[in-house]
Amino acid sequence: MNLSLRRFATLALASALTLSACKSLGTPEEQTRADDLYNEIADYKSWGNFEGFEGFQIGDSVHGRFVRVYANGIAEANQQDLPYESIIVKENFDKEDEGALTGITVMQRLQGVDPEHNDWFWVRYSPSGTQTHSGKPAFCIDCHSEAEGDDYVFLND
Repeated sequence: MNLSLRRFATLALASALTLSACKSLGTPEEQTRADDLYNEIADYKSWGNFEGFEGFQIGDSVHGRFVRVYANGIAEANQQDLPYESIIVKENFDKEDEGALTGITVMQRLQGVDPEHNDWFWVRYSPSGTQTHSGKPAFCIDCHSEAEGDDYVFLND
């Protein structure tokens, strides 16, 4: 194999691995749960917020330069000790502009879904609602395991 062809093959393999790492769909059951969750959060923009996280906020890491966070009534009422059925929705933006939405990330706490990681179910949707990650994506868990109190939530630290 000549050097150019070997470089091309190496780049193609690296690109394929990178793309597969960017999309992390869970089991078929987790994908179904994520589809159901998308319907459940349809009106999330009418939900409340975490105290101190109203409107656009400076984002970090994978969530984008700006974020906007919503909490269902269960999470909003119990921000320090999020009970089961809590749902947190985070809109991800490239800039502080409604039109710059790059994704929607969601955490839902469901009893028995992942006891090792505080029973959080994770989903990321594209702006059009297509799942890009669901279930127990390792990079979500790894990052959120750094939250104070071992609850996997940074908003109440």
